[in-house]
Amino acid sequence: MQLFSKISQKLFNIKTKKLFFILIGLIVLNTLFIISYYFFVQKKERLWIAQGNGTFQSCSTDGNCINYGSKKYPITSMAVYNNKLWIGLFDGSIQSCDANGNCIDYGNKGGYIHSMAVYNNKLWIGSDILQSCDVNGSCISHGHKKYNIVSMAIYNNKLFIGEDEQGPAGMQSNALQLCDINGNCIDYGNFDSNLGGIISMVVFDNKLWIAQSDCTLHSCDANGNCINHGRKCNSIYSMAVYDNKLWTGGNFVFQSCNKNSNCTKYNYKGNCINSDRTTLKDNQIIHSMAVYNNKLWIGLFGGSLQSCDANGNCIDHGNKGNTIDLMAVW
Repeated sequence: MQLFSKISQKLFNIKTKKLFFILIGLIVLNTLFIISYYFFVQKKERLWIAQGNGTFQSCSTDGNCINYGSKKYPITSMAVYNNKLWIGLFDGSIQSCDANGNCIDYGNKGGYIHSMAVYNNKLWIGSDILQSCDVNGSCISHGHKKYNIVSMAIYNNKLFIGEDEQGPAGMQSNALQLCDINGNCIDYGNFDSNLGGIISMVVFDNKLWIAQSDCTLHSCDANGNCINHGRKCNSIYSMAVYDNKLWTGGNFVFQSCNKNSNCTKYNYKGNCINSDRTTLKDNQIIHSMAVYNNKLWIGLFGGSLQSCDANGNCIDHGNKGNTIDLMAVW
């Protein structure tokens, strides 16, 4: 009996050691997988740009880009959804594209696709109709809204939509709405139509920041209560959050703003300036912005692509052939 007990204990010790080494092996393999994923998968993330002539390209961290050719119509919106790059076109169609720029067309969805956002595992698209689409490009209409849906943002687990419509004599109507997962929206009313449409929205400092096209900034809470921070420049086309600041770009202006909406203007060499217009050429208008590889990337009218640090110092990566209207990181 004593001999049997010793043999059993020895076998138990052998099994325990085996299990221990198996466990260590699994931990090592898991660590190697994480390291491999970071270095060989994550590093492949690229900056995708869409241009006014329908061309789209993907760019590496050094600003070198691969051109995938031109679409039949200009690309008017972009979003990353279900590990694909989705694009909306001027003719109202949507497409999903793989990492090699090969795209599947899902047909016309009823009008110019101004905006896209991913919310509740669906791709939401905005024309004058709000729609939610699945991974197969099948879309459900949530009805016509007041005006064209030109901007979208996810804030407080809700979809906010910004609207804009050009009226007579240069007047622009606008509206801000909050929508739930079923596409039911609450209208938070209009901003001053003399200040332009709701051209861009981002989440910054736990608030929804809204830019009207004339460069007036608003910060809003989850209930649609907004503070008007005044006009900050000549006009705004794009916004991004970088280095804990709100960055805006538009006509002859490049600036960063803190949570109190105090803004510092830069030219493209990082020097502070006191007026909206810099000393650069007149085509230096920022159409798009994105944070990529710990830099703020800006796309300009005419096609210049630049990467900038937190002090507004920018490196020009050359002209990419046409105005860079949109950016996405994927």
